[in-house]
Amino acid sequence: MLALRTAFSFSLPHRTVPKCAQAGVLDDSSRLRLVVGTVTNKVIIHETDTVLNINEKILALAVAPLGTPYDLVIIGTTSSVLAYDVQKNTNLFRKDVADGIACIQVGSFSSHGTLAMCGGNCAIWGLDASGRDSFWTVTGDNVLSLCLCDIDNDGVNELVAGSEDFDIRVFKDDLLLFELSETDAVTCVHDIGNGRFAYALANGTLGAYQREIRLWRIKSKNQIAALVTFPDTETLACVWSGGKVNISNF
Repeated sequence: MLALRTAFSFSLPHRTVPKCAQAGVLDDSSRLRLVVGTVTNKVIIHETDTVLNINEKILALAVAPLGTPYDLVIIGTTSSVLAYDVQKNTNLFRKDVADGIACIQVGSFSSHGTLAMCGGNCAIWGLDASGRDSFWTVTGDNVLSLCLCDIDNDGVNELVAGSEDFDIRVFKDDLLLFELSETDAVTCVHDIGNGRFAYALANGTLGAYQREIRLWRIKSKNQIAALVTFPDTETLACVWSGGKVNISNF
């Protein structure tokens, strides 16, 4: 049986925004650091003096490389998305988005290279390292979750988007491949390899698809807070709102 132990713990003077705690290598030190967005509109970087004061309500946060050898901090708010370079202590770009950004996923997509995919009100933007729109498409409702997954095993990632209207949409570039109907808002989607992705709903349902075929699903009285492949690519960790962590082979 896999045994989990605490790597470190610390307290923050502010409540954190759900799904806005990420780890990354933010400079050339190669040291992994925790980055947290708070309900007081601050971004706190653990073990440093860096605190970013964001003048808008924070809704989403990603830590990933975007045209850089180290990770950037990418923040979605009620009216914009911005990318911050900790190493250079500068904003790389800021893009106004009238209805806000609810989720961010960074990775390689189709022929566009690495993009910051940003889900908002009935639309998805793909931003390059300079903040330019390299991709844009509409969806049927507010986008709550995104992941990049090679659905058809052709070596190129497709985009999986979970929406408030209970639908999961899979895009190959700007072509809608599949539209999958579920029973509640789709709060999480996560790539689990081999053309498969896991998903979570607001009503506590957890399941998985391979292409457009549902492989399995279960339901809990608790909501899913996060889905992570951990400790390896063949294992899915599900973090529940009640504080329980389930780790299963798939």
